Amino acid sequence: MLSKKLREKREEAELTQNEVAEELHVSPQSISKWERGEALPSVEFLPKLAEIYNCKIDDFFKEKISIEVKIPQTMSVDKTFKELKNLFEEYKQGKEIVLDEKYKKSFEFIKKTAEFLTKQSVLSISMLQRTFQIGYARAGSVVDGFEYLGLTFFDQGEIYKRIINQEKLVEFIEFLNKVV
Repeated sequence: MLSKKLREKREEAELTQNEVAEELHVSPQSISKWERGEALPSVEFLPKLAEIYNCKIDDFFKEKISIEVKIPQTMSVDKTFKELKNLFEEYKQGKEIVLDEKYKKSFEFIKKTAEFLTKQSVLSISMLQRTFQIGYARAGSVVDGFEYLGLTFFDQGEIYKRIINQEKLVEFIEFLNKVV
């Protein structure tokens, strides 16, 4: 992953391997090896690389999350989760589900959020803020919505994080795949 990030950041900075090598006083082959994952740069090079690429050292280690569906600005979070809970209960009872079109975009967002959460163990407001680039209040409402659906629960030691119930989440995603 570091190798991929080094190359990505260099290309974003529109620099060649030779130009970076000159700045660091290393050979272009070293840069090439770092970017192919054949070798790792010494820790002492990371601050200088971050400076050259105009980024933070952390950026070399963070995975970019790409979520195609953004939260609809018109989404009434409370109403959406109430409607979802009703439909989910009907689905579990074997009833036929009829989706009101006004909820379609909101349900798509919630589905993408649920799919994202399958790769996580906890849910927090700050995680949603960073991932979906939404405000604190809206992220908090979404976190509360997942708890309302019974997909998350409080960890007694961490009041700002919710533990994700992966088993229920998978069942919920199956439901959403049929509805959305």
